[in-house]
Amino acid sequence: MSGHDSKYFSTTKKGEIPELKEELNSQYKDKRKDAVKKVIAAMTVGKDESSLFTDVLNCMQTENLELKKLVYLYLINYAKSQPDLAILADSQDPNPLIRALAVRTMGCIRVDKITEYLCDTLQRCLKDDDPYVRKTAAICVAKLYDINAELVEDRGFLEALKDLISDNNPMVVANAVAALAEIQDNSSKPIFDLTTSTLTKLLTALNECTEWGQVFILDALSKYKASCIDMRKYQYTEMLCCEGHDCLLAYLNTGAQKKRVRGYTRKTETWNMSNSHKILVTFNEFDKPIGDEGNELTQYLGTLVRMPNHVGVDYDDWRMVPIQKKEDMYTMVKAKFVIHPEETPEIKSWIFYSMGKKWRTWKASLKARFYDESLSADEMMALQAAMDNRVNSVQFEKLVTQWCNREYKKVSLKALNV
Repeated sequence: MSGHDSKYFSTTKKGEIPELKEELNSQYKDKRKDAVKKVIAAMTVGKDESSLFTDVLNCMQTENLELKKLVYLYLINYAKSQPDLAILADSQDPNPLIRALAVRTMGCIRVDKITEYLCDTLQRCLKDDDPYVRKTAAICVAKLYDINAELVEDRGFLEALKDLISDNNPMVVANAVAALAEIQDNSSKPIFDLTTSTLTKLLTALNECTEWGQVFILDALSKYKASCIDMRKYQYTEMLCCEGHDCLLAYLNTGAQKKRVRGYTRKTETWNMSNSHKILVTFNEFDKPIGDEGNELTQYLGTLVRMPNHVGVDYDDWRMVPIQKKEDMYTMVKAKFVIHPEETPEIKSWIFYSMGKKWRTWKASLKARFYDESLSADEMMALQAAMDNRVNSVQFEKLVTQWCNREYKKVSLKALNV
């Protein structure tokens, strides 16, 4: 409900239930929506509107997303008094947003009688074609575990969550990790153990998900216990770089046989495409790229901002990068990709935002790999020069100077404590 809906809270009418019943069953959708808003407003200030349960629930048969949300809000509040009707929540609507809203609502209804129905719905939504539904269902598993842990284990939901860690959508991966972490906190037995295979999948998703998702993934990574690690000896045998996010795995050179690992993401094929060939990238209604071509664009942006001739790592902040440099990189993007259905300011803004995010991640990975308070600036630069030739030496020297600057350290620590 928006700020313009405050009028629904100002009514002083009494005995309005029959009137609301009539409005809720009106043939006009705007009148039904206004009636539901009145019910929600009355419910919010403490009035008992449970007698309208059936009438409000009938309003759910609509394509209006706002009305759907209002009905689900009412449903969460009164489902305990009407558990048999609560299972009517629609989870098979053609619209993925409504399917996700339905499963999220059912996860919020802590009613034992609907858990069996929720299980069937949840199993279907965990395998839904739309990633938005899958990521919502992942969180719902954790809510269901809080209601009935034994049921979750018996119906195989924990295995389904672990399978989602291999999902090709990074936000689905992040939500699966968040759900498993919450379940682990509420369980006395091991639920989520990181393996080398799982670690690789999390690192792959890390650079592509939102900051919220990164927090959960990083928290999970912090609990990974690798064997034979000694960062100070600099005897590295493996380097793993995932989706443009450089993630260093350091191991002692114990004579073990080296495994074949993935190298830097360079997108050589994209860079070497002829001017007559472009990749068609479709953006969804949220101005985000989708599909394999969307992943191709996202990875390309990562390689673009890591090239020192386009943007250096010596800028203190992405906002300090000259706008002309950003425009030049955007021009390079358009030379390789065609935006579908059409180029808009919102899509351009997303591309700028993504370049900035990947540039900051690139700088953070350099610091994680090469900054060591026990080393001098010259030693850090020598270490970097020996291990990674993608960084301009002059720019890296300025970056190391920033790291060693006391005022810069204070700003960094303050940012971490926010």
